[in-house]
Amino acid sequence: KKSLEESLLDSLGEEDAARLDADIRRVSNSADPMGILSRSIAPEIFGHEDIKRALLLQLTGGVCRKMQDGMSIRGDINICLMGDPGVAKSQLLKHVASIAPRGVYT
Repeated sequence: KKSLEESLLDSLGEEDAARLDADIRRVSNSADPMGILSRSIAPEIFGHEDIKRALLLQLTGGVCRKMQDGMSIRGDINICLMGDPGVAKSQLLKHVASIAPRGVYT
């Protein structure tokens, strides 16, 4: 079974894959890669930088761990945004759910 990365690379042409690689290297070598990535989450929504950073961390997820006694700890991260009406909570979560490989918006 192919990983998400392998499936993505198979769907891209050679030129697009090279451009994607260059973009990844540019962001990773920048002074603030987390800021660049968080600003790319729902760029049409102004501000909310701390919430976008939290959503970026949620997108990268946690690591599933298997304990010595056999118990499994899921790496899933859940998030609940609370706040005043009309401050783009739903739009942010819908955007993240649309780009997450296993994202679920309920």
